[in-house]
Amino acid sequence: MQAVKTVGKYIILLLTVFFALKTVCDSPVLEMVSTDGQHIKQAAVGVPFIVQLVDTGGSNVLGKLTIPGLDVFIDMGSSLSMRTVGGQAVTTYKYIVRADRVGDSIVGPVLLNGIDSNVLEVKVKKEFLLDDGQKKSKKEVTPFAELSIEQDKLFVGEKTELTLRFYFPLDGPVNIQGIDQPENLQKMGLVFSKIKQARSAQTVDGKRYLFMQWSWDIYPKNAGSFVIPAFSVDYAVKRNMNGFFVNLIGFFNKKRTYSNSVTLDIKPLPVGEEQSNVVGHFNAFRAHVEPKQAKQGTAMVLTLEIEGDGNFDLIEAPALKDIPDALRSYGSQVYADKKDDATTVNKKRFEYILHGLQAGAFIIPSQKFTYFDSVTRRYVTLHTQPLHVTITPDPSFVATTHEDSVDEVDEQVVEQSIRPIRKVKTTGWNDKSECSIPWKLFVVLFLLPIVFLLSYSFLLFMSNRYGNIWTNKIGERMACARAKKRLRCAELQDEYRNVYDIFKHFFAARMGIKLEHITSKKIGECLKKILPDDELKEWYTFFDRVLQERFAKVHHEGQVDDFFAQARHWLTLLSKRI
Repeated sequence: MQAVKTVGKYIILLLTVFFALKTVCDSPVLEMVSTDGQHIKQAAVGVPFIVQLVDTGGSNVLGKLTIPGLDVFIDMGSSLSMRTVGGQAVTTYKYIVRADRVGDSIVGPVLLNGIDSNVLEVKVKKEFLLDDGQKKSKKEVTPFAELSIEQDKLFVGEKTELTLRFYFPLDGPVNIQGIDQPENLQKMGLVFSKIKQARSAQTVDGKRYLFMQWSWDIYPKNAGSFVIPAFSVDYAVKRNMNGFFVNLIGFFNKKRTYSNSVTLDIKPLPVGEEQSNVVGHFNAFRAHVEPKQAKQGTAMVLTLEIEGDGNFDLIEAPALKDIPDALRSYGSQVYADKKDDATTVNKKRFEYILHGLQAGAFIIPSQKFTYFDSVTRRYVTLHTQPLHVTITPDPSFVATTHEDSVDEVDEQVVEQSIRPIRKVKTTGWNDKSECSIPWKLFVVLFLLPIVFLLSYSFLLFMSNRYGNIWTNKIGERMACARAKKRLRCAELQDEYRNVYDIFKHFFAARMGIKLEHITSKKIGECLKKILPDDELKEWYTFFDRVLQERFAKVHHEGQVDDFFAQARHWLTLLSKRI
């Protein structure tokens, strides 16, 4: 009897220990891992990481759980996975989050199946810290992304370069799907310029990698300390599978990797006597005018040129100061010459159209350009040299004020906008008239898509076979035809002003450069190579008239001349020469 009691006590003790251990083993566990699955002790600021809840107690909750303390981080998505380990169901709830500031937080506990999980202490520092025993294999060469900044301490408006590099093995077939920028960069006041791409190879930690590089020039608009979060790169890796159809079609595993983050310390511009929001290092500010002598009403081009390095994308055209009343100025166009290599420098030009309203000799005073020097850390003002121009009298020129021009234009717009109401004969709403489509029209409609596809295939074939040469020739011929068609419309409507834009588009297409880069100087340089001196002189006389019609107010009431005939003549001649 005593032996039975002793055995019973041991059985009760064993059952108690068993259920206690089962409760401990079945309790959910909160963990912190990186996006590539490694357990970490601390997260990196601005870089996504995963907070996961692992449940081995057979949870029936298939939706998203609410984890206390997780709302202090930026939510970037969640997932749920279920698997069987040793005959036991394991459910993992994953939450991808990001912290944009350094600090410590408490996450959990989570009540699941009547059992509380552990409490997770999340530490966010500048860099990741792997958990004990979590080290990458030295032989393993895996793709990774790296984010770098040219300068992390700068002033508001100062330019710096942000670079993202994606490294991948030399022998591994990697297909880059795309990159994603963090969503809050514009809210931080960062202005991004056009993306630049490069591709090369580099040795990192004794391993040889290929890399794809993306670079942006950024300009901060606000002062303060900002964290540029990690960029993500989506790529696909070919599966290690053999077989004819596998190699023919290709099977890829899509993956995503995250870069590190960078921190910017932005200081406000100091207060000075000459305040300016332009930041950089500029070494020259020049001015020149062409021609220096012109008749009344004839256009002259004043160019201001700034040279150096800075936030060119944010520099606006400066307002002309102290221009004589006898000269009327108009803003024309702005264009920049960006550096392509180490031997060329950045330049930005601002063009203004000047018209002399009175005859005489005049001085265009010195213009100034103020900026905050990023090298000396102080405000600097550059000045141009004064320019001398001479306006010769022209008895046929009639000067008008800007207000008179606006009133006449408004009257013309109102008069042209009034049209008689056209009377349309209509039938009842329920009027139904049936008719059969002619068979010839049916054949045409049937063949039209086929002809279109054949034409498109032919154009694609010629473009691939002969490259841009064939397509450029077609574009040049079409440019001439479009210019002549627009010229006929302008002549019918007496739109003398439109001739300038017609020739500008024509030269842009024939010279193969952008429209904003077309200037009187570039046109003259092009024509000097193809026209003799006598024809070049005639062209300058004609183009002065074109500029006068575009930028000066000229009356044409009752006037009949050969202006449009001359324009047609020059279009025909130049289409054969250029």
